[in-house]
Amino acid sequence: MLKFRNSVKNKDHLTHIVIKVWRDVQCVPISALKGTNLQQLQEAVITLAELMDLKGDPVGNVEGRVIESRLVTGKGKVATVIIERGTLKKGNLLIAGTSYAKVRGIYSDKGSQLKEATLSSPVEVTGWKEFPSAGDQVLQAQSEKQIKEAIDWRNSLKMEEKMDTDQEAINEKREKHDAEYKKQLQLRQSLGRREYNFVLKTIKPNRAKEEEVHHEGPSLSIVLKGDVDGSIDAILNTLDTYKSQICRLSIIHHGVGEVAMSDIDNAKLFDGEIFAFNVPVSETVREHAKLNNVVIHEDNVIYKLFDNLVDSLSKRLPLREEQEIMGEATVMDSFNVSFKKKPMRIAGCRVTSGVLQRKHKFRIIREEEEIYNGPIVSLKHHKSEVETIKQDTECGLSISDNEIKFERGDVIICYRNYTAEQTLDWTPGF
Repeated sequence: MLKFRNSVKNKDHLTHIVIKVWRDVQCVPISALKGTNLQQLQEAVITLAELMDLKGDPVGNVEGRVIESRLVTGKGKVATVIIERGTLKKGNLLIAGTSYAKVRGIYSDKGSQLKEATLSSPVEVTGWKEFPSAGDQVLQAQSEKQIKEAIDWRNSLKMEEKMDTDQEAINEKREKHDAEYKKQLQLRQSLGRREYNFVLKTIKPNRAKEEEVHHEGPSLSIVLKGDVDGSIDAILNTLDTYKSQICRLSIIHHGVGEVAMSDIDNAKLFDGEIFAFNVPVSETVREHAKLNNVVIHEDNVIYKLFDNLVDSLSKRLPLREEQEIMGEATVMDSFNVSFKKKPMRIAGCRVTSGVLQRKHKFRIIREEEEIYNGPIVSLKHHKSEVETIKQDTECGLSISDNEIKFERGDVIICYRNYTAEQTLDWTPGF
């Protein structure tokens, strides 16, 4: 199943697995926004289920899968669950990841309350203490003690994984430190003590300066709020691909539900912005954000959210100094004249490309070496002082530095400096 957007491109990418080639994987381009091909999608799923002869056990402990989770006014934390085994009833104890629930309510996709839910039923389950994550397996527990033991065990596994990850980072730093120590030891052995101390005094300030530069630069801190856990998870997965070094991106907080006052305060504290995906923003919160100069981006299409994020990151980048070549000329001859009883050197030139403009700066290049860089004091065509000389026109120009003697063949370049916006070296990939 493919998103209808860029469906032809997606088909090309998946041409080795779709039904046209292997005849075992169906391809249905859809658009949930426009309702395109949703009927065909349902038929494709039903056909595939019949071919796979899917079956389940309606008795025994409940098993299922979390599709998404969200905060619903009046219901609290709600998870959409597909029942894969057993029959779900009110009062059942469920565990998903490190979240658990004592089922308070079961609702159909139409919003009606149910007494129980059977195999393959997509239902909304209320009573969760924390938001379960999309994709988590749902299991029924027999007691709260069993739930506590399971959650403690799962948290211990997470802690072990974190410790392993931290240990890898520690080992990497240790290896880097050992390599640096061996390098300095070799340097010390090859130099005398006095020479080594001199080199060390030179290296340390430079290294400290490099580390200082490494931590400087533009940055953007964001608060991310979404309608369901699945949306947040998808956005975070895309943000994981952000590796740009020209603007640091930090996520202060992310969560499911409406934008709260605390989100505004957090964003203000870090000079950040708020990205709200498919969640409402109350007038009270909006006014609080306005008073605190906190920007809230509200989007219900994920592409627009990332467009706004890229735009915000780009605005944090400093302007880049650029240089544009306006024109070039070649010195044909040189003259010495007197101006206000002072000697002045004049270069007789012919413009070979572009235009020469008196208001800009000039470089004089001789045998690929720059011998002057700065303004000119005079630009003449025949005997008239002018502001601009066009291509294939002869002119005379002079500079304030009379120590420089123009020579035939010198290249004179007219250029202007300007500032331009930088472009972020990252795209979300869609």
